Amino acid sequence: MREQRFLRLFKQSDGMTRLSGLLDPESAATVVAAYDAATSPRRGGPRFVDPTAVARAEELLRDPRTTEQIGLDSIVELIRIGVASDPTALVGGRQPAVRVLIAERDLRRHSGAGALEGQSAPISVDTAQRHICEAGVVPVLFDSDGQAVNVGREQRLFTRRQRVGLAARDGGCRFPGCDRPPSWCEAHHLQEWHRDHGRTDIADGMLLCRHHHLLVHNNGWRIARAGADYSIVPPRSVDPRQMPIPAPPSSPVVQRVLTG
Repeated sequence: MREQRFLRLFKQSDGMTRLSGLLDPESAATVVAAYDAATSPRRGGPRFVDPTAVARAEELLRDPRTTEQIGLDSIVELIRIGVASDPTALVGGRQPAVRVLIAERDLRRHSGAGALEGQSAPISVDTAQRHICEAGVVPVLFDSDGQAVNVGREQRLFTRRQRVGLAARDGGCRFPGCDRPPSWCEAHHLQEWHRDHGRTDIADGMLLCRHHHLLVHNNGWRIARAGADYSIVPPRSVDPRQMPIPAPPSSPVVQRVLTG
């Protein structure tokens, strides 16, 4: 049965990629366990008694994504974490080998589109900015003939020490109601590099899980800071008044410091 296992990816003309595969029982046990853990409350899974587990199950039931979307997002997140993980650090520093290509002038003007290396479908400038926010940028200089003549040094990255500081301060994703730990999070820049000429420092950084990092960059949410207090501001389509939602840290050490 193990000899029959396979996974194939089919790139479609519309830019999507279809998966087809067959799992041997041992492999399926690992994958199905992860899938069940992420989606079982939506599929009539076991009833929970522990208050924390009940709260998480109820949150999942309210999630606007379909069960199938939650399942796929969870598998992609597990692969991303596995590739980037570093057992000696609070937050993994290595990133999956996914390259985003975009012209600097398009970033500066916030117009046009970029691309993911190896994919034919274009991506928005907002999506490119989100990748830059987490993974930095390597500038590549082209001459007038389109020839790459220089590859600069990586820029716009939180250092390992800064990531440790963010993890210790935030305790995980700071989006209200999210319980993702630091190892599931990306370091978000409150002040964008091109748009706001922002700096890479801890005060202007925040840990967000990938789902909420995408909401901030691609769906009109933003983060406001007043001193050491942070809040999430929803887009007008969600709240016409755009009332800030407090985003306190979940770190027990920071909570102890704040309460004296």
